[in-house]
Amino acid sequence: METERVQVREVRTDQPAGADPVMSGQVSAARKKSITLMITFPFFIAVMVFAAWYLDKVLLFAIPIVLFLYIWAVVLYGWFAGVRRVLGLQDAYFREVPLAEGAVLVAKSKVSVPLPEGGWAVGRMSEPNRVLIAGLRRIWVLGPDSDGWLMLALPGGFTGHAAKVRQEPAPGSQPMSVQRTPQPPSADPVLHAFARALNRVLVVGTITRLLAVGWIVWLALDYDNDLARVPVLAMAVVLLVITLMVPKTILAMRNAMRASHWTELAAVLDAPIQYTGTLVASGHGRVQLPDGRQVPLTMNRVNVNLLVNVEGTGRLWVLGTPRLGRVQVGLPGYPLIGTVKLG
Repeated sequence: METERVQVREVRTDQPAGADPVMSGQVSAARKKSITLMITFPFFIAVMVFAAWYLDKVLLFAIPIVLFLYIWAVVLYGWFAGVRRVLGLQDAYFREVPLAEGAVLVAKSKVSVPLPEGGWAVGRMSEPNRVLIAGLRRIWVLGPDSDGWLMLALPGGFTGHAAKVRQEPAPGSQPMSVQRTPQPPSADPVLHAFARALNRVLVVGTITRLLAVGWIVWLALDYDNDLARVPVLAMAVVLLVITLMVPKTILAMRNAMRASHWTELAAVLDAPIQYTGTLVASGHGRVQLPDGRQVPLTMNRVNVNLLVNVEGTGRLWVLGTPRLGRVQVGLPGYPLIGTVKLG
């Protein structure tokens, strides 16, 4: 598919969704991940309950235990519901749905998309994806299933967005339209929305980790045995280092978004993508620089949609001028940014 000259991956409509190697690989990995989640969260809860009983610090552990139980319940419910819906649509075919300008309606985080057979597909999307879909003139729909759930697929990746068939759009919906014209990173409205989302992740993540560090330090200071404090304080130091590293990564992405141009490079992956069932994956390959040199390409723990686009189009888009070392890559007009290594 060509979108402002940018080649992006799109889903296929000539085969069942389950026959798509990208979707089947991700779904298979997600099912295995479900088993891991079922084991991991109860294990952490058991460890914390045992620690609370053994150390006689029930009140000190009460809040973390409650939070873990809540997170476990929410994550497992969302995960299993998503996997179950996708599995129920494996034999269905994606169908293309054209969108007129202003056809997409938005009410806060809810997006309403008109369906050709009547009714609306109503679901939640992040701000970058709301800006993206408002500028598109076609999307792909999978379903609905017997419960009225369907999947909305946007170009530029395989990540589906769950939606429910409704007779009316979400209350308070207003038309949203974005002009999709070629833009440098510094002026791209989708990337600007992505930057705002990164800011929210940075703030929430930093506050959460600092609270965890404070709780661990509080726990360590409550020990009577000085030797026992060492491993607990070591955990706090590790978490603090992670807290300081994450903003550095996000700020590097933010700075790259100020670039005045994109650079398109020919790229190829050396092996099929190893899906993890999450939005993160890794891959290795080769890329051709503007001067003709071929150098290794390392994509460690990047958004899996970046890998899918490199595999499907043979193109890698660098924000600004490429150089050897760590650079920021993405996809013009799409909410995708990641750090890769050239050379």
